[in-house]
Amino acid sequence: MTRATKSLRQLREDLPLTRRLAYFQTGSYGPTPDSVLRVVAERMAYQSRYGSASPGVTGVLLDQEHRVRRQLADFLGVQREQLAWTSNTSQAMQRVLRSLDWRPGDEILVSSAEHVSTQDACRALEQHREVVIRTFPAEAGDDALLSGLETGLKGRARLVCLSQVSTLDGRRLPARQAAGLARARGVPLMLDGAQAVGQYPVEIPALDCDYYIASGHKWLLGPLGVGFLWVSPDRLSQFRPDFIPDASTWLKPGNPPPPVTASSRSELGTHNYALRIGLGRALEIIEALGPDRIERYVQELVQLLFHELEARPGIRIVTPTKPGLASGLVALELKELGEAELRKLIENLLEQGIVVKYQPERPALRVSVAAFNTREEILRLVDAIDVLTRSRR
Repeated sequence: MTRATKSLRQLREDLPLTRRLAYFQTGSYGPTPDSVLRVVAERMAYQSRYGSASPGVTGVLLDQEHRVRRQLADFLGVQREQLAWTSNTSQAMQRVLRSLDWRPGDEILVSSAEHVSTQDACRALEQHREVVIRTFPAEAGDDALLSGLETGLKGRARLVCLSQVSTLDGRRLPARQAAGLARARGVPLMLDGAQAVGQYPVEIPALDCDYYIASGHKWLLGPLGVGFLWVSPDRLSQFRPDFIPDASTWLKPGNPPPPVTASSRSELGTHNYALRIGLGRALEIIEALGPDRIERYVQELVQLLFHELEARPGIRIVTPTKPGLASGLVALELKELGEAELRKLIENLLEQGIVVKYQPERPALRVSVAAFNTREEILRLVDAIDVLTRSRR
């Protein structure tokens, strides 16, 4: 037995869900391993049993949380001072938007592949700050995306919003090239990595973006309620999403103020340290498997899925099938089925112990293929879709 096979088997053993479901919804909510849940429960029990206000208790948890922040920073290739905790990607995105001084007529450039929470936030800027939304195309390929972005940058753009992996069809978007275009114009780029981190290796400095946002509860398999935001050193001095002074009221007279960090500018109030420490355990799992190994294995499963689906009539693969463009997210259109029929098909799949997502934008099915899935589950999914689709013709 190879180390990779053994590690993947151990991951499934750490996920009791795999014993009763073929779970293809990691792009929305990744299942949390039992070992991660134990860490969260143990830390919360420690806090409760010994009292959060007791001398040293919070200090112990804070030290552990600091270690996890450093661990996450190393995982992403950045400095921990540049990372701030959030509850999720949407909250991280809001932090970025609120740190900019929007004026009427300013423009925000948004790709057509962005998550609904990003679209809604931009609509709110349009309504309340009179910001103009400019959408550039993401579906027609990299050249069209970059050309549309370059055209948009000739206006009054204050920020570019782009996903590293499209939430709609799983296509890997040209993030670094887009960042280069934006940087040449002096416009910051916020990169949404919610569908990337944990799927394959991510080195934030190599992406050349200004802000990077993501969640821990998807491909990282962390607990719900933990996300993060990275702010580039070039943008940190202007990053002020909240009313937080650089020098706290508790700072003793004569002492110099602490250095400015992403966390000092955006983390408010009391936090649940247990969730963040739990994410540290999830990171250990991902690191033990190896992001490169996860990427290779998932691509094997995805290519198997593509191969099996190509022989099934009535099913259109929306996601690019070319290696290097595809990720673990796969969108499928069932040509003869409308919304109501698709939703019913998903219900029928669930009755068979198979979990997929309805994608309302197309409409389509979205299948998330993760490291804990197996070849047998892929074949089972394809056969079930084929049978159910035939029964509705």
